Amino acid sequence: KHQEEEFLTAKGLPFIYTMRGGELFISRKRKSITRSTFEAAWKKIQENPDTVISFFQQLSSKLYSNLDEKMKRTELSSVYTVYNDKEMAKSYSDYTETIAAWEKKMTAIEDSYYKKFSAMETALAKLQSQTSSLSSLFG
Repeated sequence: KHQEEEFLTAKGLPFIYTMRGGELFISRKRKSITRSTFEAAWKKIQENPDTVISFFQQLSSKLYSNLDEKMKRTELSSVYTVYNDKEMAKSYSDYTETIAAWEKKMTAIEDSYYKKFSAMETALAKLQSQTSSLSSLFG
């Protein structure tokens, strides 16, 4: 029914399957699964379903434990995160502090230039006044 349709593996790799004769062929594998192999596996599952259930319970438990172990908290990340959230938060904080320090420096420099400009304007006004006075004296 779904032959030649594209599926994805658990890792996201594409594959298709085809049926030829009594065999199942998967595009990503060189070997096929025969009908008799499938039927033998199916028969064992039907004969002892508790073993299959137990197997999958153990598998899922081990997968969960391994995932839990891999996703523990570290110095760089919180538990169950796939990115370094702690490191990112620290970097953000550091950048914020650096920006604030530079803004302070820029404000101080700006204030310094305003004071110098104001002093220059005052000096020019005095010079203008003195020039006007001398002009009026010499006539």
